[in-house]
Amino acid sequence: MEWVIGRAGDRVHLVGHSFGGLVSLAVALRNRVELASLTILDAPAIEILPQRNEHLHYRAMRRMTDAYFKSFHDGNAEAIAAMGDAGEATLRRCLDDANPFVRDMATQALFMRSVRQESAA
Repeated sequence: MEWVIGRAGDRVHLVGHSFGGLVSLAVALRNRVELASLTILDAPAIEILPQRNEHLHYRAMRRMTDAYFKSFHDGNAEAIAAMGDAGEATLRRCLDDANPFVRDMATQALFMRSVRQESAA
């Protein structure tokens, strides 16, 4: 991730969802690349909570996570749907909606980069 950001030619707005949110948080905390902003959604970064004295929230998250793993190990293949606040259908719709948006944003970023490079030449 840092390699890609470093080649953007400018500060970037880094957005991460779920495990990508954890990766984005790690990039920001390492501070090896300059970010314009950081947005994290549903990142599984619960180990940060006790470090910030958020023990109540940490225990609640641990209980929810432990219940998920127990349900999954007991044979409930749909256990993961309970981990989201809106259910599996909403998650699938969000992913379907996000894919064209991400493609469009990447295309625009590449176009803007080429315009900057042409202007600099």
